[in-house]
Amino acid sequence: MFARQGADMRRRLLAFGVTEMDVALLSGRQREFAAATTLGILALERNLQDWPEILRSVAQPDFFPSMTAHWLVLAGGGFDDEYLSSAETLADRLIASGMPAHGVPVVNALIAAETSRAVTCDPDAPVMAASLQAAVAGALRRVAWLDSALIQDIYWRRGQDIHQRTVELDALAARLADLAGLLASRSRDLAISIEEAGVLQRA
Repeated sequence: MFARQGADMRRRLLAFGVTEMDVALLSGRQREFAAATTLGILALERNLQDWPEILRSVAQPDFFPSMTAHWLVLAGGGFDDEYLSSAETLADRLIASGMPAHGVPVVNALIAAETSRAVTCDPDAPVMAASLQAAVAGALRRVAWLDSALIQDIYWRRGQDIHQRTVELDALAARLADLAGLLASRSRDLAISIEEAGVLQRA
């Protein structure tokens, strides 16, 4: 199962119950999802009125194109290097926009629900059987959970990187302070030596 994916991604797929059938179901409907995902993302501002800390990030101009591009990769079901790169790029943009970590699963859950509704209720598409509607909704929900967990992991790694850089900068500042103190002490000692030498010469 999922022979093209690395071990870490296979563990994630297994943990969130994403199957090859899910991927086939989603990737076979990419044209439908392109329009439906757009509608799902556009609906976020309406659906996030009770989440002002998330809405601030969603309202920024680059949110829509960034999230749309990522969700089209996600719905494609590759879960390969392209998907991982897309997740890294999106996470960095969300962090820069101030999106809180808890906002990621909220946003993804809303997009999945709206996308599922748009696909299964499209009046221009053939009517889906109830079992197929449930399968599409379930597949979208599972990949949204997986994606949320991955992006939150990236958030955590970025936080660790920042913490490590802060520790390194603090250590550097401490070393520079020690060096400055040492130089000041040596300057004082040199000044005293020069003064003492002058006294001796005058004597």
